[in-house]
Amino acid sequence: MILPLLLLLAAGPRSDVRAAHLAQLEAMGRKCGYRRSGWELLGTIGLRIQPHPHERFEALECMLREIDRSRVRFKVGFVGNEAYAPGKGS
Repeated sequence: MILPLLLLLAAGPRSDVRAAHLAQLEAMGRKCGYRRSGWELLGTIGLRIQPHPHERFEALECMLREIDRSRVRFKVGFVGNEAYAPGKGS
C-alpha cells in the first residue's frame, strides 16, 4: 500500500515538469514551423531531434535557436543523419 503511494508522489512533479517542457517545445515548433514529428522529448530534459530530409533549414535553425534561448537546459541529440550522407540517395 505504501509503495504505490510513494511511486505516485514521485511521478507527480516529474510529470508536471515533463508536461511543461512538452508545451514549451510545441510552442517553439509552432513559432518556427518545425514539425512535431522531427523531435521527441525523452524524460524531462532529453531531446532527440531527427529532421525530415526535406525539412526547411530555416525551420530547424529557428527551433535550435529557440531551444538554446530556453531556460531549460535540454540535452540535445541528433538521430538518423547518417541516412542522408552523400552517396546514400534520398
